[in-house]
Amino acid sequence: MTQTDPRFHPGDRWHKETSAPEWGSRVIDAIRDGLTREPDTVTIHTMHTTADQLTITYRHANTPELLGLRRSLTTPPPVGNPTGNLAQWLGAWIANFELIEPATHHPPDADGISWTHLSVENP
Repeated sequence: MTQTDPRFHPGDRWHKETSAPEWGSRVIDAIRDGLTREPDTVTIHTMHTTADQLTITYRHANTPELLGLRRSLTTPPPVGNPTGNLAQWLGAWIANFELIEPATHHPPDADGISWTHLSVENP
């Protein structure tokens, strides 16, 4: 479900695009593009989407643990108001500020994944 954000209103472009069936794959492509700028910092282990959520497990150059991020695909980044491609905007935000920038994380779970504090849902 899309959260209310004062920058976006029901029926606007954000809501229309995030409801499209290909939205998740477009964001994943944009994340991969964003990570090419820092190829030695983040190595993706797994990345998949559901209708409204992104789950990524990855290795970061600054930590030995396998990290995980769960994030809503329908909640826009906390700052900015894009005029261009929304999937590229969200993907770039996730790559730069949620993956490349070191995030604090919880101790590893039973699967050995340390979920970041940015995750919307921790196991």
